[in-house]
Amino acid sequence: MRIVLTVPPGLPPATTVEMARHALQAAVAINRGIMAMQHVPRLYEAGLVFRREPNALIKKGIEQFDNCLQVLERGGGDCDDLVAYRVAELQHLGETGADLKIIWPKGTRRYHAQVRREDGTYEDPSRVLLLRELRAKGQRQ
Repeated sequence: MRIVLTVPPGLPPATTVEMARHALQAAVAINRGIMAMQHVPRLYEAGLVFRREPNALIKKGIEQFDNCLQVLERGGGDCDDLVAYRVAELQHLGETGADLKIIWPKGTRRYHAQVRREDGTYEDPSRVLLLRELRAKGQRQ
C-alpha cells in the first residue's frame, strides 16, 4: 500500500505539515503491520540510500509515502519513507515512545521528517544514510 497526497498549491506550511503528519502516522502503522507478519531488515542494515522525491511529482504537488517493502524494493527513499520505516522498526523492537517529527526548515519550500526517540533525542535517517553514502564514496561531509 502506498499513501499519496496531492497538496494544493498555496497551502500554509502548518497545514501541509499536519497533512504529512497524518499520512506518516498511517505509513508507520502499515509498516508495523508488515513487520509483525514478516522479517524486515533493520533500516541501517538494509543497504538503503536517501533519495529525494522525484521532481516530476514535487512539481505536481504529489507526495508519496511508501511502505518498508517498497523502500527495500527501490533501494532507498526520501525523508518521510525512511522515517516511517525507522519509527515502525523502533516501535516493533519495543521503543513504544518513538515517534515522528516534522519540521519546515526556514527558507525552504518543503517539510522534513525526523525521528523523535523515546529519550527525547532526534534522529535523521536521511542524514545518516546520506553521510554513510558520502563516506563510502570518499567524500567529505
